[in-house]
Amino acid sequence: MKNKWTFFAMAMMSFVIVATAADSVKPEVGGISVPSNVGRDAAKETAKQDRNDVEGVEVDRSLPEVKRVETPEERDARMAWWREARFGVMLTWGVHSIPAEGEWYLRAKKMPVAEYKKFARQFNPARYSPQEWVSLFKEAGMKYVVLICKHHDGFALWPSKVTDWTIAGASPYGKDLVGPLVEACHREGLKFGAYYSHAQDWVHRGGATSEANWDPAAQAGDYDAYVNGIAVPQLAELAAYKPDLLWWDTPVNITKERADRLMAPLKPLKNLIFNSRLGGGYVGDFAVAENSIPAYPPSGDWETCMTLGRKWSYATGDKDFKSPRELVSKLAEVVSKNGNLILGIGPKPDGTIPGHIVERLKVVGQWLGRNGEAIYGTTGGPFPYLSYGYATQKKNRLYLIVLNWPKDGSLRVPVLSDVKSARILGTSDDLVVKKDGQSVTVAVPLQAPDPIASVVVLELGGDLVVRPNPTQFATVKASVNGEAAPNILKLRWAAPWLTPKGTREATLEFTFEKPVVIASIRLEEPDRWPRIRQDYRIEAAVGGVWKPVAKGATEGVGARADFEPVTTSALRLTLTGKTGTPGLAKVLFVSPE
Repeated sequence: MKNKWTFFAMAMMSFVIVATAADSVKPEVGGISVPSNVGRDAAKETAKQDRNDVEGVEVDRSLPEVKRVETPEERDARMAWWREARFGVMLTWGVHSIPAEGEWYLRAKKMPVAEYKKFARQFNPARYSPQEWVSLFKEAGMKYVVLICKHHDGFALWPSKVTDWTIAGASPYGKDLVGPLVEACHREGLKFGAYYSHAQDWVHRGGATSEANWDPAAQAGDYDAYVNGIAVPQLAELAAYKPDLLWWDTPVNITKERADRLMAPLKPLKNLIFNSRLGGGYVGDFAVAENSIPAYPPSGDWETCMTLGRKWSYATGDKDFKSPRELVSKLAEVVSKNGNLILGIGPKPDGTIPGHIVERLKVVGQWLGRNGEAIYGTTGGPFPYLSYGYATQKKNRLYLIVLNWPKDGSLRVPVLSDVKSARILGTSDDLVVKKDGQSVTVAVPLQAPDPIASVVVLELGGDLVVRPNPTQFATVKASVNGEAAPNILKLRWAAPWLTPKGTREATLEFTFEKPVVIASIRLEEPDRWPRIRQDYRIEAAVGGVWKPVAKGATEGVGARADFEPVTTSALRLTLTGKTGTPGLAKVLFVSPE
């Protein structure tokens, strides 16, 4: 996994508020406030950032899109299992597990390749039991398993015939790690996916390093010779395992012609699903958000890949692990936006899965055992915001996944539909439902039934009709540092708003046509590396003065701020760059239920 690259196509997204230029253009249904470039210098900087996602490596995103030729019905049939699954696991494992500082160890340390290769002598996963692994994943409610068969250090977890830098040729273990896992997945009814680093390879000559080679004697070579001699034949070897999914990563230097060569050995796999990181114009079957969740759902199939801790691979210094409640919350949020969550974990070098991971996965699995109906096979919910949790839907059922149980026993749902009945998932007792203007109120017990998240199911009498968000059709004018911000209509994910070089602080003001009630704001940040951390401050115009309503800090992958509902005709957002210049990709304002 490359935690430095979020190659996420979100140009087709729709949002709740559109921020327009001073000409007051009416938004489309479900627009977003989308600050664009400020001045010519910022536009140049945006273009530069768009090309240089990986530390100075240019990525050409202007190539024509390449899509699979199939009917909508054929695509739906091919994607059906993936859309049903909703929850998977990604395993980052290999030689980098020995130094146990993360999968980027070789590049981070700029270590000579020959020195790094010595770690392979210690990589002996004698306690590896793929059946135990898959049984755990099944117990956790995961439906597909993606194994990183070769990461950027070039080490293959199967006995590849085109190099000795493999589990068979360089490790005392000497046996295939991929095949037994595939077989275990098939026995347990889980789908298997292979991650393959097709472009970056820091060990084999000619492989991309995303920067200047730090060990030219070992790394220098012809890139096409690497593609033809290593990547293409290894993909043919992986194709023999008949994976259900292929997970590409970091398409450095990938042209259309090179992508075609890489895809050639996979063509016999007619139902193969692959992500959007191949490059060369290939769109892929689903987009990827890395360690982040978009503020509002993308328009197509998408997946969030997210680490359990801070690292993708086993790292002894990684102690910041998500709790079972956090994992359920992340899963619920992703599915409520019609996406999949694939959780990244790192097995130990001996082939076992750390105890803290096992414990967490089992608790999540227990929750899914009680509430999986609200996750598997559902589509995203209709609400941009619920103060108490998230919503999914399936046919005439609306599932409310409640993480913050109402203390007063009243659960407000902003729907106009006829609600035939309501109950807590797993029970048969009807709850009292009361129509209340443009919403319904469900009377729930004062005590939450589930210690992690309770699910309330609404049976609808007809089509789902949602109360319009009061801000949905608002006209918004935006200014930056007191001057009108140009070109604020729609924002492509690949071309965010960036302030000119040297800027430390920037202020955006959003003015609504009439007073609206706002209770939450979501920020999405530009896909920059290194990640640019920012402080944010939100103020609302109330009674002629600016009233502070929220503040916080980001890690460079966005933020969500919930606050007491405020009625205002204008909002002011101030961004202060902590590790770089301020920038913004998306903004979402939402009203309470």
